[in-house]
Amino acid sequence: MSRPVDPDLVARFVLRETTDTEHAEVKRLVAEDPAWADELRQQALLDVQLHEAFDALRAAPVAAPARSLLQRLRAFLLPAVPVLAMAGAALWLLSSDPQATYSLEVHGGESSLRSAPSAGHRYTRGSALDLVLRAEVPTATEPAVTLLLDGAPLPGAEVRYAKGGSILIRGVFGDTLPELEPGPHRLVVEVAGATHTLDLQWEAP
Repeated sequence: MSRPVDPDLVARFVLRETTDTEHAEVKRLVAEDPAWADELRQQALLDVQLHEAFDALRAAPVAAPARSLLQRLRAFLLPAVPVLAMAGAALWLLSSDPQATYSLEVHGGESSLRSAPSAGHRYTRGSALDLVLRAEVPTATEPAVTLLLDGAPLPGAEVRYAKGGSILIRGVFGDTLPELEPGPHRLVVEVAGATHTLDLQWEAP
């Protein structure tokens, strides 16, 4: 029977505060038990986000918190809230939530396979525009999304925000989205201060 997950031990492992024996034990448990591996992933995510928050504070004119404060804050948050909520709580306390960044995934069109945004995509009447802006790290923010087709706003697209930060953009040409002139077009997606481009080819039905 596997040993029950010990969040405090995993936290000390991430902070490099375990003994050699504890270090080896955590590595063994993570390799053998998915629950321990999941705990390690969550603790590592928290540690990265806490350090990002402190790095942001170091850039401010006030003195940066000492590492001991990071340890005390982590120790305070660990037993008080679930692991998945700790990162958000810590960043809220530090008032330094970093802006999320997104990658663009292209689905729909006349190809059922996911493709790189730079590749040309074929669309015609009845084709679905199905895009996913995938948050690089989990976030609760819901930034505004702007869609520009050939430099003009594209009306009719549905924008939905999924748990974890991903943004879903959907529409059907000839239904919720307008039909286009045959030939090449460029769709620009603006979100969180960044732009993503999609080259598409409109074909007459």
